[in-house]
Amino acid sequence: GQRIDDFLPAGIQRMMAPGAGGPLIDLVKAAVVTMRPETFRAAIAAIARYEGRDVLPLIKCPVLGIAGELDATAPANVMEKMASKISGAEHVTMPAVGHFGWAEKPDAFNRHVIEFLASRCEGPA
Repeated sequence: GQRIDDFLPAGIQRMMAPGAGGPLIDLVKAAVVTMRPETFRAAIAAIARYEGRDVLPLIKCPVLGIAGELDATAPANVMEKMASKISGAEHVTMPAVGHFGWAEKPDAFNRHVIEFLASRCEGPA
C-alpha cells in the first residue's frame, strides 16, 4: 500500500555502502522515485525472471564486469562467475562499494572503465 517515494529512498540506500552520499547518490534516489509504479514492478519482474546464461558465451565484444564488494543485489562472486562465461571478459570488484559503484565512488569506477577501454580499444589511425 505504500507509494514508491515512501519506501524506495531508504531501500536504495540499503543497496549502497554504509554512509554513501553525495550528489550522484541523490540523483539515483531522485530517478528511482520518479518511476511509475507499474514501470517499477515490471522492471523487478523482468530481472527476477530473466535467464540469460546461455547467451553469455555468444558475446564477442569486450566486456568489463564491475561489481561492488558490498552489493547483495548482484554479488561480486556472481558477477565474476558471469564474466568467466564470456570469452575474454574482465571483472573488477570495487572494495567498500554497494550496487551503484558509478555513484558511490565515481572516480574509482571511471578509472576502471578508462583503463579497460585503453587496454581494449585502438586509438585513431
